[in-house]
Amino acid sequence: MIFLVLILLFLVIAAYLFCSYYGILTEVCIKTNRSPFGRLAIAYKFSRGPYSKASQLFVEANCVMPNHPRIGIFYGDRHDPASPLSFAIGSILNDRGELPDEKTIMHLRSYGYKFFIFPEVSFAVTGSFPYKNSLSLFFAVLKIYPKIGAYVAARNLCAHPVIEIYGPSNILFVAPLARQSEFYVPEAEDLHDSENSFPLLNGKAISCKSPLLPLGW
Repeated sequence: MIFLVLILLFLVIAAYLFCSYYGILTEVCIKTNRSPFGRLAIAYKFSRGPYSKASQLFVEANCVMPNHPRIGIFYGDRHDPASPLSFAIGSILNDRGELPDEKTIMHLRSYGYKFFIFPEVSFAVTGSFPYKNSLSLFFAVLKIYPKIGAYVAARNLCAHPVIEIYGPSNILFVAPLARQSEFYVPEAEDLHDSENSFPLLNGKAISCKSPLLPLGW
């Protein structure tokens, strides 16, 4: 009997440590504030299909550009079968909005990468989640995306696309509240139509004609 109790206690402690390590117990805070980045110059590859295909592009970006933060831009609603799923995966080259030198450009082009510059925006819906390894992303998706979807729907915001930035210890999630069309790489321009409703993450249509709310509401 004592042996079974000890085993049960061990399993409970192990489960707690596991959940703590991977951030499962982390309180997710979604808020509207100033964008955490300036003008971003990125190298990326674009693909369409299930978001699960993005993982190998993340691995490739990490191998080709190991000293640069990885970034993913996700277009569409994973919970809406009618919504086309597309994504651009790559790395942040710098936060000055400048393309690298010609040698670096030629090197990355040899791997099939293209280049794009994101604008600086005043406001965005943001959230973060601890990052340990690829398993962290699984838990982040389960916790962050429903929270962002509920937050946006409750306030009738127009926030898209969703950008994931991978730092050394956390994943930053950003959904711009302005200049959204400038975050659509050329291959994804057909997915952006600011005159229509945009279904964000939870299957609820968010009208992009809705007025944006100011900081501090």
